[in-house]
Amino acid sequence: MTDEWALNTLAAINEKRKKNHIPPLEWCNHLESDARRRSFDAKKHGGFKPTKPRFGECTFSCAHWTPPQLIADIAFSNPYHQANLLNQRIKSAAVALENDERRTYVVIYYSIDPAQSHSLARNIRKRIKEVRGRLRDFLRSRWFLILVGLAIIFLSIAYYPSIFGESSFARWMEVPVEVFGAILILIGLFRRGYRRRAKLIRTLLIIFVLFLGCSYTYIRLDESGKIDQWLHRNSSEGTISGNIKNKIPSLVNTIGDLKLETPVSTPTTTLPKPTTTAPRPTSTPVSNTSRVWIGNAYLVGGDGNAITLVNNPNAVNPSWSQLVDFLRQDPTDHMKYDYTSFVCADFAEMLHNNAEKAGWKAAYVSIELSGYPDYYNLGISSNVGHALNAFQTTDRGLIYVDSTAPMVPSGSADKTVDVQVGKDYIPVSIFPQSGWESIWESMGRVTEIEVVQW
Repeated sequence: MTDEWALNTLAAINEKRKKNHIPPLEWCNHLESDARRRSFDAKKHGGFKPTKPRFGECTFSCAHWTPPQLIADIAFSNPYHQANLLNQRIKSAAVALENDERRTYVVIYYSIDPAQSHSLARNIRKRIKEVRGRLRDFLRSRWFLILVGLAIIFLSIAYYPSIFGESSFARWMEVPVEVFGAILILIGLFRRGYRRRAKLIRTLLIIFVLFLGCSYTYIRLDESGKIDQWLHRNSSEGTISGNIKNKIPSLVNTIGDLKLETPVSTPTTTLPKPTTTAPRPTSTPVSNTSRVWIGNAYLVGGDGNAITLVNNPNAVNPSWSQLVDFLRQDPTDHMKYDYTSFVCADFAEMLHNNAEKAGWKAAYVSIELSGYPDYYNLGISSNVGHALNAFQTTDRGLIYVDSTAPMVPSGSADKTVDVQVGKDYIPVSIFPQSGWESIWESMGRVTEIEVVQW
């Protein structure tokens, strides 16, 4: 498209800023060059690919040769872009538009100080930080643990004698080392959450080191003959081993080769089970209702009231088509998002209760996200919690559904998400809207799945 079309689009954006008593945005050539590359790439691939831009970014596609005023209206219909474009700290912007036969690909870049973004030292520091972050994430991932376990098993099978020698201790430890590698693989495959894996690995390492030390001590004592000398001393000398021989002969026969042939039984005392009081507050139970607990605290909605789930004992798991039909008629995603009264926790509560009422079994899910994008220090924490729902479909397995709507509703907000620890939280629209991308922006990386409550 022509530069005049892009300038008119920026003028339409500045007109909206003027109505809100905010100074206009200045055209920035630095931002324009990057925006042109971004829009050309979208035209080449038929859509926008997820990226991590250096500036504030508003990207979308619309109808062929859409007027500048309507392009500005589309940009401001998204609450996130509207908040940034009306931010007084944003000083510069650039617009790039590319046309193909059917669509117009729009890129709006905005920044506080674009000159700083182009600083070589700043870019180098950002790249180093990004590489360090990716390396840290990989070292914390389950795949790294699986690779370490496979490497230990492979080296033990192929090169163990050449690495550790042919001593009796080395031969003794060959199997435990391979078992240790296999346990690491199992932890990586079945243990979710970095903190849980780290805690389990620390415990495993302590046990393995203790086993290593005890085994080494035992083998050295056995090779020197000191264990046999200690076991066969005369019991009349009043030594400890003599007392053991007189009192528990079966135990003596087991010490030399670590086999439990005749277990020594000890009397047991049955104690009454202690009566414990749950830390959660108790109240008169309501039929088929429950709160959502995380530790000793329960979740509340935007208005401060407790999230309450109403379950239907006759509810069943839906198929994918039945779930889609239900979501198409369900009004949850058309509710208005309000920080003070109706937030993601309330959306998830409403969808759960509506699904159960309709006869479909649903789960309430609470997760933790890190890296929530706040490029301009607007006060949004990078570590946030989020709520959504899950359905165990009969033909597609577990499906995560996020029906939280933006602050300014613009059509259906029902989305599916591939929720995995360590993976970006990127919703995908179930009912795509004309003029909008079906893939939503990433909300950060999933660090923990705290609750899945059916």
